[in-house]
Amino acid sequence: HKVYKVFPTNSQAGLLKTFHDLEGYDFWGSYHNVSTGIQEFDLMVTPEQQEYFVKFLKEKNIEYSTLVEDLETVFQAERVQQNSKTASSRISFNSYLRYDQIRTYLLQLVTNYPSLVTVENIGFTYEGRPIV
Repeated sequence: HKVYKVFPTNSQAGLLKTFHDLEGYDFWGSYHNVSTGIQEFDLMVTPEQQEYFVKFLKEKNIEYSTLVEDLETVFQAERVQQNSKTASSRISFNSYLRYDQIRTYLLQLVTNYPSLVTVENIGFTYEGRPIV
């Protein structure tokens, strides 16, 4: 997957809206650059649609740049960074966590953010452990 930054004119912006509901295209944001007066779109395109999309942009003379060349590489780097954090400071939803790990994390949140986080016992598990 690639992310493109597209700089259409007002008349070209309408052409891009045809991609809005199509499979393989995901509009991430639309911005109006005040200094240039140009509208900008960030758009994620699947590998299957990239060749057609770039051809379309070129045929319509729509200016663009590649914002992210390989989105999966970005995700992998984020996963590595998240996994390098200690369990007490972060929690991961990429794998199953044991009861003790979750409980430790929740209690650490209470310690780190006492004005924002409270822990309440809402019952007990089948094994008799508190559900917080």
